[in-house]
Amino acid sequence: NTLTVRLNSLSTPRDNMAIREICQTLNDYEAVFPGTNPRLFFKTATLETARDQEF
Repeated sequence: NTLTVRLNSLSTPRDNMAIREICQTLNDYEAVFPGTNPRLFFKTATLETARDQEF
């Protein structure tokens, strides 16, 4: 049983990298939702773009 928490992309690649590291730390902790059994699983919904890609 898991409860997945998906975080949207942040404003900069640096922020996205930081939030991925935070998610990994939280996942390593294997936290459970308070008062229940499901384990919380954190992930990001970032879209990686090519370095030279133009918008």
